[in-house]
Amino acid sequence: MRKKTMMFVYIVAALSTVFLITGFALGVKEILLPQIQTTQQITQSNENVSISKEGLLLGLGDSLTRGIGDSSGQGYLGRLKKKMETTGQSSLSMMNLAVSGEVSPQLVKQVEDTQTQTLVKQAKWITITIGSNDLFRGSGQLENIDLASSKKSLDAYKKNISSILQLLRKLNPNATIIFMGIYNPFSGLENEKLTSSLVADWNSALLKITSNYSKVIVVPTFDLFQVNNKQHLSSDHFHPNDAGYRRIADRVFQVINE
Repeated sequence: MRKKTMMFVYIVAALSTVFLITGFALGVKEILLPQIQTTQQITQSNENVSISKEGLLLGLGDSLTRGIGDSSGQGYLGRLKKKMETTGQSSLSMMNLAVSGEVSPQLVKQVEDTQTQTLVKQAKWITITIGSNDLFRGSGQLENIDLASSKKSLDAYKKNISSILQLLRKLNPNATIIFMGIYNPFSGLENEKLTSSLVADWNSALLKITSNYSKVIVVPTFDLFQVNNKQHLSSDHFHPNDAGYRRIADRVFQVINE
């Protein structure tokens, strides 16, 4: 009986390890080799959405705004819309133009697209997640981070964020623009201290750039995933799960209603 019990324990431990490694591998694959939809595909899927008198909530950016990892498919954006509707904005419109795997130079091109610009001009709120792919792809392998490459990627990111903001403000001077700060999905791993330091640098750069614009907000997310992040990340150990997206939506909602 004891031997059978020990064998069962070993099997469970082995399977747990396999699932953990598989999930982590999926997260790394999503960063390095994402399944990317084209901007045209995303925009066309939103063409027939009418805009209500309550205004348009527009999502831009990468897979975090797309809602990858959320079993319901809502992500933070869909959850945010529902929360906003509880405050009397029952007919609020929402369009999600986020592209899984998108990096900042691709977002620049997307905002330059005439179809995207039409929606930007009509938006009352614009939420954006961008930078995680730039950071983690541009810093080399996770186990062997290249600081020189990371700095080069950060310099390019700052230029792209400036271009994005300049164009958004030119198209729509009045919309509230909400950037999500970057979090570290790799906390608890060997390079946690270094990756967290890089994330902090990138968040500081984003804050500095956005401070030059009115009605542009950076919502911090680093602390939401800093402790017990397994509870708030999906099986790929990179994207939030339902609970993680709920935390982001709650925080954005709080900022909007201050």
